[in-house]
Parts: sequence; structure tokens; C-alpha cells
Amino acid sequence: MLANLQSLEATVSTETTLTLNRKSRKIIITNDHATSDLSFKFNVSETFGTLKGTETISLEFSTPIIIINGTNVPYRIWVFG
Repeated sequence: MLANLQSLEATVSTETTLTLNRKSRKIIITNDHATSDLSFKFNVSETFGTLKGTETISLEFSTPIIIINGTNVPYRIWVFG
């Protein structure tokens, strides 16, 4: 059972590191822009993954941070712990 939820919603305009309240067990990332890409990674040494416009990814993954990047791209992130 996943008891804790953190919700993040904003628009990213430059590379941004989001620090989570606690380590995650499940992460859902949604790119809310119709055409622009949203890039994401979970530590600085990784290469960015990409979500195309309106794509969503769901991962069972434990991390204390999420690094996102885009040009005026609205996003939603749900973190379950």
C-alpha cells in the first residue's frame, strides 16, 4: 500500500531539480503541453529521458530528486511513498 502522496504542478523553463519530501516508491510524470518535449532524469550523471507532448510515464522507482527540463512546458508529477 502506498500511503504518502506528493503532487507537483508547474511550468518548467530551464533545467530544474525537484527535491522530494521522501523517497518515492512510484512516480507518475505527465507532460501537459500539446507539442513541446519535457525531459527528465533522476540523477545528474544520467542522460535525459523525453516525454513528447501529452505523454505520461509511470515508474516504480525510488529517488530523492527528479531533474526536469523544457521550454515553457507545463507538467504534473505525482510521487507515492
